Formats: sequence, C-alpha cells, structure tokens
Amino acid sequence: MRPSLAAPPARGWTLSELLVTVLVCAVLLTLTGPSFSRFLLQRELEGLSAQLQHDLQVLRTAAVSRQEPLRWSLLTGTGGTCSLVHSGEAADCSCASPARCGGTARLMRSLVVRATDPPVSLSSNVGSMRIDPRHGTVSPTGSIELASRDGHTIRHVVNILGRVRTCSPSGMSGLPRC
Repeated sequence: MRPSLAAPPARGWTLSELLVTVLVCAVLLTLTGPSFSRFLLQRELEGLSAQLQHDLQVLRTAAVSRQEPLRWSLLTGTGGTCSLVHSGEAADCSCASPARCGGTARLMRSLVVRATDPPVSLSSNVGSMRIDPRHGTVSPTGSIELASRDGHTIRHVVNILGRVRTCSPSGMSGLPRC
C-alpha cells in the first residue's frame, strides 16, 4: 500500500477569520469603553467619600480623646481643594502643595482634590467646623459634597453631635436620596 500524498489539514486562522475577530473586538471595546470609564469615575468618587467620612470620624474621636479642640477646614489653593483635619484656627493652615499648617497648629489628616482637570470636585456650605472636646459637638454644622464630572454627587451631612449622614442627591446606588 502506498502512503497518501494528500496535504495535512491547515492549522491557524485565515485572513478573513482574523479580520472578523478584530472587528468584533473593536465593536465590543467601543460599546464598553464609556461605561467602564463611568465605573472608574464612580469608584474614585466613592473612595474619596470613604476617606472624607473616615477623616470626619477621626476628627471627633481625636478631639474627645485628646481633650483638645480640633477643626475640619475646606481650603482652596494653587494645588487644588483640600479637606484638612487640624488643630488651631482655620487660617493657620493652607492648601499649598503639600497642605500644611503653621504656628502651633498641627495637621493631622488631609485630602487633596487636584486643580488640574479634576474628575471630582469638593465643596462645602461652611469653610470650617470646630469640635468641642468636652461635649464632642460640632459648631457650625454643615454639609460637604463630592461631585463627579458625570453628575453623581455624594453629600456628607455633619450634625451638631458630630455624626455624619451620607446620602446622594443624584441617587447613586447604595445610598439614600437626600
């Protein structure tokens, strides 16, 4: 018996199969790209919100445990907007890069939102809140908002007892509406 001279079956992809695969991948990336970027922006907003909420809890706990009046301040400088937890007066600290306090004031924590093309903005209806160490009360009370470019907003409302309630005027999932 003679061996067969037929060619073995071809392995690999033809040019048309490769082009169809590349086209399908390009269409999928085009469709999922914007939603993935929105997902990343929302995660950044939630991360900054969690850090801000933690800073506000540290503020009250540290003021009461150290028996020292502490302050949360929102300042704007050349580097961006800063949320600062510090001792002393609001004017004792600055949002210069890096954020710092002068005189006898001590900077405990800072959260900086960059000024150059910020994906998230930070604002408040008060410039500074002071914690009374004896009673743990906040004066004045206020609300702090983090807002993303795509319109999502997370608001932290600080009451007179220093407790923080978090809500979302834009109706972000997982948060109650304000």
